[in-house]
Amino acid sequence: MTPLSDEQIAFVQGALPGVILHEAMSKHTNFRLGGPAALYVVASSSDGLLTAVQTALQAGIPFYVFGGGSNILVSDDGYEGLMIQAANRKMSIHENRVKCESGVITAFVARKSAEAGLSGFEWAVGVPGTIGGAVYGNAGCFGGETPMVVATYRRLYDAYLQQAEAVPAGSLHEIAYETLVADPVNTLRDSYERLGLGGFETYEPRLQAYLDSKAGYQKNKHADLPAEERDLLHREWGRFFDRFGYAME
Repeated sequence: MTPLSDEQIAFVQGALPGVILHEAMSKHTNFRLGGPAALYVVASSSDGLLTAVQTALQAGIPFYVFGGGSNILVSDDGYEGLMIQAANRKMSIHENRVKCESGVITAFVARKSAEAGLSGFEWAVGVPGTIGGAVYGNAGCFGGETPMVVATYRRLYDAYLQQAEAVPAGSLHEIAYETLVADPVNTLRDSYERLGLGGFETYEPRLQAYLDSKAGYQKNKHADLPAEERDLLHREWGRFFDRFGYAME
C-alpha cells in the first residue's frame, strides 16, 4: 500500500487526539499476529466511531473497523492506514427489547439478556468478539444465526443510508453484486478510477490469480423461502430492494 504522507498523518492526529502511530496489531487480535498499523485509534462511543471513519475519508486514507479482533488476520507487513477499534459499549434492556452499540461483547449481551429473562440469544454466550462483528460476519452457532433477527439488518441499512449522506462526494461508490461477479476485473478497475485510487495495475495480477483459482466455482443454491418469511422480508427490507434496484420476487 502507498505510505501515508506527513500531511495525512498530521490531519488525522489533529482530528483524533487519541490516535497512536505504528501500533502493533498483534496486541489486538486473538491470534496475536499482525504488524504495525500506521495509525490506530480506539472509538469509545458511536459518535467517536463515526468521527474516526469520517476523518479517514477526509484524509483520503484507507481505514478498517474491527471489534474484538477474534476473526481477523493482519499482515506481518502491517496496515498502511487507520485501524479503528470499536469499543462503544453502551447497552440497555427495556422490557423485551435489547439495545446495544456495535462494540459490546457478544457473550456479554447473551448473558445479560438471559439474566433479564429473555430467550433466543443463548447460543451466542460462547461466541467471541463484538455485536458489530457478529452482524457483519453473520455469526452463528448451535442452530442460531444473527441474520434471523431481520430487524437488525433493517437498522443496519437505515444507518448506512443515513451515514452515506455524510461521505464526501467521490468517496463512496456502490457496486451491484451481479455487476461485480459478471466482470470483476473491469468493475474494480472502474471503482479505483471513480474513487481516485492508484495502484490497480499492481493489484490486478493478484486479483486475476485469485479469480483463476476460483474457476469453475458453483454458487450455492437455496430453497424458496416460506411465504411468511417472504412477507417479513417485504415488510422489513422492501425499501432497500427498491433503493438498490432489486425486484422482490
